[in-house]
Amino acid sequence: MLPQISETLREHAATLHFGIIQAIDEQSHMVRVYLESLDMLTHWVHLPESSTQDDRSHNTIDEGAQVALLLDSRGETGVVLCCINSEVDPPPVTDKNKWHRRFKDGTVIEYDRAAHKLTIDAQAEVNIKATGPITVESVQTVTVKALTANIDATVLAKIDAPIIELNAALVKTGPLLVGGMLQFVPPPLPTP
Repeated sequence: MLPQISETLREHAATLHFGIIQAIDEQSHMVRVYLESLDMLTHWVHLPESSTQDDRSHNTIDEGAQVALLLDSRGETGVVLCCINSEVDPPPVTDKNKWHRRFKDGTVIEYDRAAHKLTIDAQAEVNIKATGPITVESVQTVTVKALTANIDATVLAKIDAPIIELNAALVKTGPLLVGGMLQFVPPPLPTP
């Protein structure tokens, strides 16, 4: 025979529920969830974050997202455990080797651990700012494609390579403007 749950324990028992986010308070980062099985709209409940003190995180959330949540026995306080996929909102990828984050505007960040490939497909501006050195290193070719590429160095811009190839119809460097082929002939070596 199983022991009876005391009234005190029953009052503090949490219950698992599934529902749809109906309202979002962006200041407190809390939500109200509609529980179809109970035909009830919850009070404001907390959203989880991975870090909230010295390091801080903030996840996006949308009205209409399906979530799993824990509520106290009276349904007055609780916390959303996570968002869950459904027929309406299926997983964006179905590969167990991929970590994937897709945003509403179409931006995608994905890592495929089987292919060892990180993909960032940003649909808008990208800014990287650092107070220390930035190093980009690859054992293979690095390609930069842009409408216009600007390098603005306050002290020195240096290219160190055995061969430097410029493929342009016009080359301008300070007061020197060259159209067509630029050929540099080194001065003759001094005779002994």
